[in-house]
Amino acid sequence: MLMTEHFNKLNVKVNNLSDVEKVESYLVSECENRGIDLSHDTMAEEPLSFKSIGYGFIAGSIIAYPQSTQAYNAYLIDAMRNSSDNKDYSEMFSDPIDKYTPKKKFNIKKIDKLVVLPGTNILRSLVDKNILLKLAKEKAYAKVHPIMNKEDTKIMKGIFKDRLIGAEYGLYDVFNVADNIYTTTASESAIYATMNDKNLYSIEEDGHSFRGAYSPIINTLFWSKDNKDRKSMFNALCNSSISNIFNPKDDYKSKIDNFLNSVGKRCQ
Repeated sequence: MLMTEHFNKLNVKVNNLSDVEKVESYLVSECENRGIDLSHDTMAEEPLSFKSIGYGFIAGSIIAYPQSTQAYNAYLIDAMRNSSDNKDYSEMFSDPIDKYTPKKKFNIKKIDKLVVLPGTNILRSLVDKNILLKLAKEKAYAKVHPIMNKEDTKIMKGIFKDRLIGAEYGLYDVFNVADNIYTTTASESAIYATMNDKNLYSIEEDGHSFRGAYSPIINTLFWSKDNKDRKSMFNALCNSSISNIFNPKDDYKSKIDNFLNSVGKRCQ
């Protein structure tokens, strides 16, 4: 299932993904040519000797990864060690792309703290409610995810009151006017916060990290000591000779080839 088909299945409208879909098509065809099993938007938790590669959409790019958290973490260390170019990718991520089409224009001009809530499918297993309660007392705003159900939206309304921003507004219309971003390892907003010099914080339970497609990368951002260190780490990954971030504005074909030559050959 390609990305557009995936979003259609969720019954949400998405912005034009044509640029990133050409990256997806190249990745899919190259995996087929090499006999590599490829799966969209999954983390299968295979053993270290993983059998397949997963991929998904993140921050206007395609991300690919071993279908094993253990192998994925080992790969990230290897990838950052194989980074030699000093290119700053900030500009490539300077204009956040909201994959969900907003219905209303957001008019508040300045927000101190913004909580980026995940969808219902992972909200209760991932987010620390005590952190939300604390942030609500600090007058933080919270953004509803487009696939949050009515029950969970009602619960969040009870916590954040009139500072709960509905699904009808675009996340990045709100994100752009916020200084401090509170989010999860399941959200690409952590990458956009990193590359746009916003302060980044986790709303996950202490020591509980969701085993999803983004989590190994975003955990490294949460663990970084400050904004400068966080950006340096993500730039190192983008600059790596075996980078797994493929942006349509970059030399994505060469990067996909290098990634598959290195990581793909380890598929058992």
